[in-house]
Amino acid sequence: MEKELIKKDFYEAVNGDWLKKHKIPEHRVGWGSFYQIDENLRKLKTNLLNKWVNDNSEIQDEPMLIEMIKLYKLVKDWKSRREHGLKPIMEKLHWVENLSSWKDVEDNYQYMAYNGYFLPLIFFVEKDFKDSSKQILGLSDTPIILPEKNYYKDKNKSEQLLSVYSNMVKTLLFKIIKNKDKVDKLVNDRLALDKMFVEYALSAEESAEYTKLYNIIDIDKINQSIKVLDVNKITEKLVGQKVMDLNIINTKLLDGLNNLFNNETFELYKSSLYIETLLSACSLLDNKTREIAGTYSRALSGIKKPKSKDKEAIDFTISVFDMPFGLFYGKKYFGEEGKKNVEYMVHNMIKIYQDRLERNTWLGEKTREKAILKLSKIGVHIGYPSEIRPFYKNFIVKKYNGFDDLLKNVNHFFALQREYEFKQYLKPVNKNLWSMSPALVNAYFNPNMNHIVFPAAIFNVPFYSPKQTSSENYGGIGAVIAHEISHAFDNNGANFDENGNMANWWTKEDKENFDLKAQKMIKLFDQVETSVGKCNGKLTVSENIADAGGVSCALEAAKLEKDFNVKKFYINFAKVWRNKYRDEFAKMLLNVDVHAPAKLRANIQIKNSDDFYKAFKIKENDPMFLNKKDRVKIW
Repeated sequence: MEKELIKKDFYEAVNGDWLKKHKIPEHRVGWGSFYQIDENLRKLKTNLLNKWVNDNSEIQDEPMLIEMIKLYKLVKDWKSRREHGLKPIMEKLHWVENLSSWKDVEDNYQYMAYNGYFLPLIFFVEKDFKDSSKQILGLSDTPIILPEKNYYKDKNKSEQLLSVYSNMVKTLLFKIIKNKDKVDKLVNDRLALDKMFVEYALSAEESAEYTKLYNIIDIDKINQSIKVLDVNKITEKLVGQKVMDLNIINTKLLDGLNNLFNNETFELYKSSLYIETLLSACSLLDNKTREIAGTYSRALSGIKKPKSKDKEAIDFTISVFDMPFGLFYGKKYFGEEGKKNVEYMVHNMIKIYQDRLERNTWLGEKTREKAILKLSKIGVHIGYPSEIRPFYKNFIVKKYNGFDDLLKNVNHFFALQREYEFKQYLKPVNKNLWSMSPALVNAYFNPNMNHIVFPAAIFNVPFYSPKQTSSENYGGIGAVIAHEISHAFDNNGANFDENGNMANWWTKEDKENFDLKAQKMIKLFDQVETSVGKCNGKLTVSENIADAGGVSCALEAAKLEKDFNVKKFYINFAKVWRNKYRDEFAKMLLNVDVHAPAKLRANIQIKNSDDFYKAFKIKENDPMFLNKKDRVKIW
């Protein structure tokens, strides 16, 4: 580590040699701490699945994993997939061709929703923001082709990407339809509908403001906004009972539904449905089709070559059985002992957060008491869940027509999942269920559940290891844990109470003070230059607030340990965020990701931390110096 560089660019000083030595693997969008753990995990998955194909004695008491191996055999039978080509999808495409009106769509809406067809109105079941004990029906935003609405404002960028998309789709369509005019019409219709969708779509910034995504509307009001579909009839069939109201994510849609969906736009929709039906199946057809269908996503991410057949087979199989496999992984490779070790760190940091809230000087007594109550009610989930959703037990691999066994099994599995999800309407929320597999390198806070979740896979170097010092572990997984706790009090989480209900538990003065501090955090990151563009401080504010709380709280916890070493804490925190991305992917993240670029997450948050200056002798004229008045202290 270059000592002089520490004062100029701490992230570079810690990670510079690593960044120079490591190249991004051809199948990855980037490379760094998260990716390295994930790659090692993929190797483990590969070894396990290939072993179980020949000898399943290790999992003979795990019926869901036995079925997973049956699916894996179908997925990796590339010879059969090549022989059958696009034949498995033709039945679904013919079914789409036979739709002649919006009435046909309406009559088949439940079937189409359960089986993953591209629909004009995308409904889903979600937790009620204001009553977290029940689940309600939601109406999603318009799905657009480009990653985010603002992409369309850059004419050169949007035209280039839409051209890649169009050429990809045309290549796939020509495998089925030999008529160029018909192919051109299908693609032009798809682009025309997308252009209409863009007008009403939310931007990434708008989507990042949780409270604005909750808009309960009487079902009759939705029905009055669209003449060609009976929303009452559709929703009743979807959930199996009468729906009185629902949550509309994007209220702009109310003014646009009749413009988007009317007798003149049916053909645009039908063409789009045909294309999206084909695209949704391509990963389950022959390998050449799979590779072609990945052209657009590779253009977005900068990946030059398609993922190998072997990697695709592993990744796809695990994605279908993500929770059953994750449960096995968590129990076998993390276990109860690992849970106990991490629980010790979690409870340390919750206690520190409590102490800080009790000593807080900018909150009034009433707000402070509510914040402490919320903290005391946070659910802590570590390693793996106590139960998973029941539909996985019904994932039984069946024999169909031979040529379509893979596609029909996968479609059936997803239909079982979607049916289960819709039937959760108005049912109580089970807070034991997770939204992430234990075999995923990630973590999250759910404001509507008021719980934090840490999948087993993240407990690896550099985040965590029994072989690392306590300071390194606190600089790694400790900062992540405290980050998730801090989300309970970020600009989004602060709008939810101890039960996960969206409720105002702030006094007017305290909320104004908090908003001023949040604005300071926005200013700290906004327009900061990176190698591919400027950071958006408003888009990333919630994650930046959580990062600041994470570093501060984890550092205080680290100081309680006998082997505390302040330098090791900061160094490992910077290691956690070491990352290099392909330029195309990095640019996309700037537009759509609520997290700041990795380098800023390390450097700016470390500048925010007072102990850093003394530990590394940072002086006022050093680039890593941030004036005390500009350091943002919220939690």
